[in-house]
Amino acid sequence: MASINPKSIGIFESVATNRWSAGLEKVARTLIDGAAKVGHAWPALEEQRKQEVVQEIRRARGTLQVQYLSDSRLKSTLQSIKTEVKTSPGRPKAVDYVPSVFAIVDECIRRRLGAWRLFDDPPRQAIFGDCFKVANGETGASKLDAEEIAIVQAIKLAQSVSPGRYGLDLQFPASFYRAVEVKDAESDYRYRPTDEQLLAGVRLLEGKVVEMQAGEGKTVAIAFSAVMYAVLGRSVHILTANDYLAERDCRLLAEVYHALGFSVEAILDPMDDFERKAAYKCDIVYGTLRQFGFDYLRDNLARGKQEVIQPLLQVAIVDEVDQALIDEADTPLIIAGVPLGKSQPLHRVNRAVAGMVARQEDLAGEYLTTLRDTDPSHASYATLICLGLLASPRNEQLRRLALINPRTYRRGMEDLYPNGNDSPDESITGDLYYIVDPQEGLVTLTEKGMAFLEGQLGDFNVAASRNEVNASLEGQLSRRAMRRLDLANQVYQSLRAHLILEQDVDYVVADGSVFLLDKYTGRLKPDNSYQDGLQPALQAKEGVAVEPDHESLAQISVQGFVTRYQSLAGITGTASNASEEFWRWYSLKVVSVPTTHPSKRSDLPTRIFLAEEDRTAAIVAEVVSCNLLGRPVLAGVQTVEQSWKLSQVLQSAGIPHKVLNAVNSFEEAEIVRDAGNYGAVTVATNMAGRGTDVVLATDLDRDVLRQSVSLVRNRLAGDCPHVRIRCNSRTEAQLLRETLLAQPGLRVGDESKQGCYSLLVSLENAPSNPDKDIGSIPTLDFGLGLHVVSSEFNQFPRVALQLKGRSGRQGNFGSSRALLSWDDKSLLSLGRRGPNLARCRRVDDGSRTYFEGNEVERFIRNRQIEAETEAAHRRSVLGDYSAVVDEHCAAYYEMRRQLLNKVNPAENLPLSVADTARHLVESHFPRMDLINYANQFTNLAEDARHMFEIDLSSLRGVALDEVPHKLAEHLLESLEVRRAHIGKERFNELARQLLLECGDEAWLQHRKILRRSVFSSVAASIGHKSAVADYIIHAAEQWERFQETVSDLFISRTLTFPLPAIAPASEDIGEDPQLSREIGQLVA
Repeated sequence: MASINPKSIGIFESVATNRWSAGLEKVARTLIDGAAKVGHAWPALEEQRKQEVVQEIRRARGTLQVQYLSDSRLKSTLQSIKTEVKTSPGRPKAVDYVPSVFAIVDECIRRRLGAWRLFDDPPRQAIFGDCFKVANGETGASKLDAEEIAIVQAIKLAQSVSPGRYGLDLQFPASFYRAVEVKDAESDYRYRPTDEQLLAGVRLLEGKVVEMQAGEGKTVAIAFSAVMYAVLGRSVHILTANDYLAERDCRLLAEVYHALGFSVEAILDPMDDFERKAAYKCDIVYGTLRQFGFDYLRDNLARGKQEVIQPLLQVAIVDEVDQALIDEADTPLIIAGVPLGKSQPLHRVNRAVAGMVARQEDLAGEYLTTLRDTDPSHASYATLICLGLLASPRNEQLRRLALINPRTYRRGMEDLYPNGNDSPDESITGDLYYIVDPQEGLVTLTEKGMAFLEGQLGDFNVAASRNEVNASLEGQLSRRAMRRLDLANQVYQSLRAHLILEQDVDYVVADGSVFLLDKYTGRLKPDNSYQDGLQPALQAKEGVAVEPDHESLAQISVQGFVTRYQSLAGITGTASNASEEFWRWYSLKVVSVPTTHPSKRSDLPTRIFLAEEDRTAAIVAEVVSCNLLGRPVLAGVQTVEQSWKLSQVLQSAGIPHKVLNAVNSFEEAEIVRDAGNYGAVTVATNMAGRGTDVVLATDLDRDVLRQSVSLVRNRLAGDCPHVRIRCNSRTEAQLLRETLLAQPGLRVGDESKQGCYSLLVSLENAPSNPDKDIGSIPTLDFGLGLHVVSSEFNQFPRVALQLKGRSGRQGNFGSSRALLSWDDKSLLSLGRRGPNLARCRRVDDGSRTYFEGNEVERFIRNRQIEAETEAAHRRSVLGDYSAVVDEHCAAYYEMRRQLLNKVNPAENLPLSVADTARHLVESHFPRMDLINYANQFTNLAEDARHMFEIDLSSLRGVALDEVPHKLAEHLLESLEVRRAHIGKERFNELARQLLLECGDEAWLQHRKILRRSVFSSVAASIGHKSAVADYIIHAAEQWERFQETVSDLFISRTLTFPLPAIAPASEDIGEDPQLSREIGQLVA
């Protein structure tokens, strides 16, 4: 393992370098052991103690008598605990305070999310109508009892402090809360945190990833651990999935935090630096990972400590942690600088690539025509299918041929790739212009394609350009090679834009711009763009304004950022499937918290239809069936395109509905709010899967039962005296049966058997045995709660579970079903034999053939495992390289932070000068050889004059081993002259600004070298671990060169900086708050 030579540190502190070396060892251990075994942020509670912790919290409620404390006493009790913790430091003791702190937070949440709704919920204030009338002076108080008088006094106090709405600082006596509890017979103003929320809060303190099912109250669970950390004096950042959730959760719990004496704020996108700096001073801060991450990067571009807005990163609690730390971990945080400029006319490249793609599509069409005229048993048939798909992987007709003939497809691929070769047989693929691998996102030009494009664009030999890059990592490329490399990259990115990325799947075009789509949630990512020229290539393809790539000023991966926090924990509804990745990359263990109530959701068997048309018709039939009962339906799709298609079909069927996708996400809050209403139908992409609460309308189940009875009576009023009802569960069947039996003139029989729950409803005078004419009996489907329909195979099981989780929340009834089609591209793999589902063949009420059963469920589960394994592998490969770069980033940013806060940034100047002198001499006298002393010394003296403005003529003839020392003396003398001229304070600030400038400039170049090193390491190594090991060693060597470059640049610029711009100082001045800004402007 290569480490950094401390002697080369120069002007920077050694602590950051030592941290970088330790980071390298961590990366190496990760590669070897598969997991970095580092400690957690919080001492884990013993196993037997975990089971008792909730009981301890409940006992603490009794010991402290929190229910009898006024709001002010509750606050002061917690603040006294905070003071006691400060005066008695030590983590073991801090653990002992958890029950008391949680008990106080529990009581505060009961009050602020319960009784306080009395002042903010006009529709329900009728329960206490007399109290409000008395408080408003409309009637007298003679008939009020003691509890009602306490409520009237509270209402008057609230109105006097903040008319129309209560204030955050309002404090009530305990008698008010007891009075509300006594008078609130319907529990409309009662909120009680569950035992599961308390347990989740404890698990978060342990530094775990908590799996807590949707609807179980993750937002409130986070509040317990956040307050405990605040009691310990730690700054807490709560990372949410988006700005909307950050603002919503902050607003929901702000009253709780304020009531306990803690400040809270949300960091939102429109806020300026002044507002952000103020927000970060709060005890608890909400915001997205990107908001916190970009502020971290901006702080590491600051030129003065007054520009730094983010304090030290202490505690992070991540909501929807699997999405943030796993799914989006491959999307780095990047702050872009100025545009890099136009290197080649991109539209010309786009036209050339588009023309070539059109030619190959025509060629694929010719293959398809030939296939129609070829006997499937002919030897060329298999080769033609494979050639066609190599030419056009998205061609649906060719895909269908390959799927229904998997053995033929495999035989054709064996012909194309003989003996397991990685490259196809060029004698067969000679007519193709390119070969596409959509799974890996790769496009390879053939000789024919290369010749075609070079005829259109000129020479851009990719191999020659890459070789020259690898040979010139430390030098400058020639202009010709740079142009050739740039053109080669533009061609490659244009090919990816045309052949890999799909509109409305990977991105959308709106308002003359290209916006990326989140593949997991379907949301727009307006702040994201593709890198390395792919974004401009995509813009050229779509005919919108092309913007050149921007220089990357600062960058860090998600993993690199969140691991900067001293303590890290997270919570989500779907973590188990990613437990290995959480442990490998973040050293976080996953623990599950049970649900408060047993789940009543019925996950109905998956159905796979033969064709997309049948699948769509089945979805409409299922929506109609639910709509007849008034059940709300959420139909989930994966892409914007599919959401519009399904919407058109529903519209044609006359079904009122709403669509939620990335295009109209601004209506999200309203659409989600109405999605649980009686009769609501909502079509949504995966963006409805996370952080959205579909709240069911009050008395929804009662209304559905009433509508079901009405439908049964209407059916019985016809020719048939019987109606058969299929129910989702035994409990729902029993509820419906009881409801129907309460109706006069009906007879209800239970026909449930072998997990199928059905009722036979008849008129009392009807024959008791209708089996002779069973096919003519009308049938109804019955269920309660929200019904979720998934219309496409989702390769990511956690996303599928999130969508299901919108239904059956908090013990409510609900159901879900996946209705799929064999036309789904991701359901079947080309060349792989499909499952034997002959025994699963079924026919639905619409005479549509589908497949359903255990074999189908097993097949779906295996496909998801395969897809998730492939995705995890891709993340792992990327993560290994990102971990190395992240350690570089952490080390450099730590150096910058130290530099901003150092009183004397030039204190290591003598060491830096000695290193610079040695570097310069060694560059002219390699290995101290005297091959041509006269010319070598002349060149050395010329460089010294140019770089440092010093004269070395007096050193000619001095012993060579003395030259570095003598040169260093000359440099130090010149520096002292400058220090004396402008004064110590100004010189220190000038040194700080110049060192920051030199460091940032060298850092940009260093990152470019690291990026190129990835490709050279991969090309030169066999196997992934070998390539990463080679990359680590090379990165360490480059780090040393980076340090040397910063030191040399700094000495040169300090000695050549134009001093007349700075007024001389005869004596040192005191600390001047404007000094840093003035010097910074001069340097700029």
